[in-house]
Amino acid sequence: MTDTSNTEVREESGGALRDRLEEALKANTELGARNRTLEVQVAVQGFKYVKPEDLNDVPIDQVQAKAEALEASRIADREAMRAEVMAEMNLKTAGESKPLDPAITRVAALGTLGGTPPGEQKPVPQTPDDWLDLGLSKKK
Repeated sequence: MTDTSNTEVREESGGALRDRLEEALKANTELGARNRTLEVQVAVQGFKYVKPEDLNDVPIDQVQAKAEALEASRIADREAMRAEVMAEMNLKTAGESKPLDPAITRVAALGTLGGTPPGEQKPVPQTPDDWLDLGLSKKK
């Protein structure tokens, strides 16, 4: 003889079973979406140029690899764009040793030192005769 006191048998209609199944599927789908969102957020945390939206259609087991590939691709794109802009502006990049335009060099020197350019400064008198010449030139 079998003991049926430990097992509970419920009889439900087909419609009620269908409702329970749909509720369970809906809950399962919501949990799966939440899990995916968390997985994508964790994968994206270490990257500067990858956003969660970039990984929407990627299978969950390939999210990390795709994020790494996107980051490397975007860094390479940024470096290429930087080199292109530098070339358009005729500026020296790390790989080139082209001399800069003298005007750029002079402006850079003025910006770092301050004051007026050396060629435009008046000479400071060094000897007593220089002071006398300076005084006489101001009287004219």
